[in-house]
Amino acid sequence: MTTRYLILHLTDSTGTSLPGEEDRRLLERWATDGDAAGRLLDGGPVGPAAQSCAVTVRGGETRIEPSAVPGSSERVVGFDVITAASLDEAAQYMAGHPTAIQGRILVLPIVRLPWETE
Repeated sequence: MTTRYLILHLTDSTGTSLPGEEDRRLLERWATDGDAAGRLLDGGPVGPAAQSCAVTVRGGETRIEPSAVPGSSERVVGFDVITAASLDEAAQYMAGHPTAIQGRILVLPIVRLPWETE
């Protein structure tokens, strides 16, 4: 059985810069491998923090804050949705993505809501 995973690509000041051509080569190889394996479902870059917001409702009042990740120095720069048989398999696949070198990747299993049935 495969599980879907939400992948968040984050900036990380401890990452290593890649020259543009190497970044592109790694990304193309990663995407080609994912497409061939039927693993890559969707993904892409996201806009800058200045074009993002966070929405909360507290005490019936809606608050909109001008930051995608409030209180963090990291910034979400992209996402993917992939399939894998396990968290380890998903992590191993994501290790081939250039963000693993330049930033940080979060691998989050997509689960059903408690009231959803199969």
